[in-house]
Amino acid sequence: MPDIREYFAALGDAAGTLLEPDAAGAVMMTMQGRPCMLRHVEGEDRFLFYAELGRPCGFGTEDLYRRLLSANFLMAETFGGSLGLDPAGAAGISFFIPASGDTGRFASDVHAAALAAGEWAARFASLNAFEEGEAAARQDAPAADPGEEYAAFGPSDLPPELMGNISFV
Repeated sequence: MPDIREYFAALGDAAGTLLEPDAAGAVMMTMQGRPCMLRHVEGEDRFLFYAELGRPCGFGTEDLYRRLLSANFLMAETFGGSLGLDPAGAAGISFFIPASGDTGRFASDVHAAALAAGEWAARFASLNAFEEGEAAARQDAPAADPGEEYAAFGPSDLPPELMGNISFV
């Protein structure tokens, strides 16, 4: 397997820039207009790619987080990446990229991760704007009777196949 500097050199060559890892084996860079971090995972034949997607607007964040988590389920919508929140509350996407010995393939995989991050940054911005609009609409709507929310659902509303598995006290 090539030295980790060879992977960074191949990526730098593909991007047309010099990439020098720091003492921790990481580089910070901008790809597809996004700030990204690429770090060698110590003792493993892989790198961690991380890109920030943005910060939640502060309105409707529970719904936004629910959408991000559901996209994470079985990596169905994340192109094999993982969506999450950093300790400061910014949303991001990360990918493990194998260091298989083929530095050209590695550079291509990092580029694909950056494209996926760009796609998710656009999705995140759209979801954020939607949730902000929904929250504003809820604030403008007249308050509902709290009793109506609970009166609308009862045991008779459950599908018959579930009735045998649930008991009501």
